[in-house]
Amino acid sequence: MRHTLEQVFHSGKFIVGFAIFMFLLLTVFIYPLFVKDAPLGIIAQGSFFPPGIYVNTYDSINATDIYTLNLKDAAANRIASKLSNDDRTAMKDWLVAAGIPADQIDTNDTAALLGLWEKNYDAKKNIPGMIFAQKRYYQRLNTSIQGILSTEGEIIAAINPSTGT
Repeated sequence: MRHTLEQVFHSGKFIVGFAIFMFLLLTVFIYPLFVKDAPLGIIAQGSFFPPGIYVNTYDSINATDIYTLNLKDAAANRIASKLSNDDRTAMKDWLVAAGIPADQIDTNDTAALLGLWEKNYDAKKNIPGMIFAQKRYYQRLNTSIQGILSTEGEIIAAINPSTGT
């Protein structure tokens, strides 16, 4: 047995693998001694519910406990999913056609672009050379970006037919 272990420990591949395995094994045993937080609470970043909690729609709407889901770059991803570069360019084209100088429009500054858009866009305004399909596109775009910069939570509610509230 001793001779076999000596032969195994002369292999470089085995020593590297054994070192990695021991590092992982020791980390599993030593890490909890220093960090006293809940393991799943560390990993989940606010989305971990303790075991045994079932969350349904009624409970989540009427709950006294509020859980916040922390996602990295969530606002930027939400804006990017609703306002593509093509949409930004189209907004700039409409604003230029409406009489706003092109040098005042920065498509990279989302807040300024949306401010100009909200201030100047009018679905009833006729722009020379614009076909009906383009007018509909701008109307759909305007509808899709309503409240895009809002950081307030959404309220989901339905009227109770028995009480009327």
